[in-house]
Amino acid sequence: MTAFLLAVGLIFVAAAVCGGVAARLRLPRVVGEMAAGLLIGQSLLGHVWPHAEHYVFGQGVLDALRPLGLLVVLLYVAVVGAELDLTVIRGRSRNLVVGVCVGLAAAGGGAAILSVALSDLEPHGVPRWTYIAFLCGALLVTAVPVLARILDETGLTRTRVGTVTLTLSVADDFVAFSIVAVAIAVATNGSLALALGGTAALGVLAVALRSGDRVRRWIPELKAVSAVGIGVLALAGAAIDSLGASTLVLAFLVGALVWRRSSAGGSVPGGDVIRRLVPLYIVFTALSVDVSSLAKPRLAFGMVLVTLLAVGTKAIACFVTGPLLSLDRGETISLAVLRNTRGLTELVALNLGFQAGLLSHDLYTVFFTMALLTTAGSGAIALAALRPLGRARSPALESVPAPTR
Repeated sequence: MTAFLLAVGLIFVAAAVCGGVAARLRLPRVVGEMAAGLLIGQSLLGHVWPHAEHYVFGQGVLDALRPLGLLVVLLYVAVVGAELDLTVIRGRSRNLVVGVCVGLAAAGGGAAILSVALSDLEPHGVPRWTYIAFLCGALLVTAVPVLARILDETGLTRTRVGTVTLTLSVADDFVAFSIVAVAIAVATNGSLALALGGTAALGVLAVALRSGDRVRRWIPELKAVSAVGIGVLALAGAAIDSLGASTLVLAFLVGALVWRRSSAGGSVPGGDVIRRLVPLYIVFTALSVDVSSLAKPRLAFGMVLVTLLAVGTKAIACFVTGPLLSLDRGETISLAVLRNTRGLTELVALNLGFQAGLLSHDLYTVFFTMALLTTAGSGAIALAALRPLGRARSPALESVPAPTR
């Protein structure tokens, strides 16, 4: 118990200090929180004072922090889903689908290029198509929890570009984690039927967004941050996780479907408390990462190529999708910047692939670097260039002209 409490305290203090430093450097606080995990984890403390790192963040403590961090991030994503104003995208479902399909095609092309250019890093013993499919999913991922933090910090959460970005990013993660689940099921001789079933279940919930008011009438006394509200989220998450689908996408849908009644005024009661707990998840996920291997010259080309393809595929998708969603040029550029936030959701996907043998250790290192670079870069641009946009257009949500038919 002593080590657990010490670990929790150190995580929050390090997150606060590093987040403050990041803010002074005109970076999102979330980037500082990611760096905090590297500093007090295996990347720095584990090398400088391994005995202390092992005592504070031993396997027993990590095993206790893992489910706690998962619950925190699920609650946070559910809050984001409950507070998101979906009227901005009403009447544009088809264009959103087109945008997701364009993003998927671009990511698929990028994955094919990587499979040829980095063939020496390809893992052995897995079907080649599952490896390429996993690379496609890894390029498609957007970190919804981290993106939501950046939107909060820039004041873009309730603007048109913020709402469209978050909605498209949830759709990206739905498709990406569905692909990852299928690839892992095949690579590990798991149940392909269950993986497809989990994806279908999430699809049904997404369609049910159209009848969200009916769902909320069934449980009229439900409040978001309450015993019942958290229980519904946990039970639904357990069911989806057992099918191998994404619990993060499920949390967003539960927030949008079930918790929305309590956010009629624009915010979920208790949401501020949940937001203050999010650094626990962010720091924890980086504790076990050791970036010392990034110094290998052999991996420099891979880092550059993966980063360029990751940014380029997102940019292509956004410049095709922006005009379809009535976004002007500036908003389309903002969309491209924000959708390149990958952060720790990327690391979740990478860890799943690495454990399933779909990524070699070197390729995992390359993708990890890409996740950090794109998150820091998009976050810095968001704070420097997009924050004024958020201040000018918040808190009133912009109206969007109806699409011409």
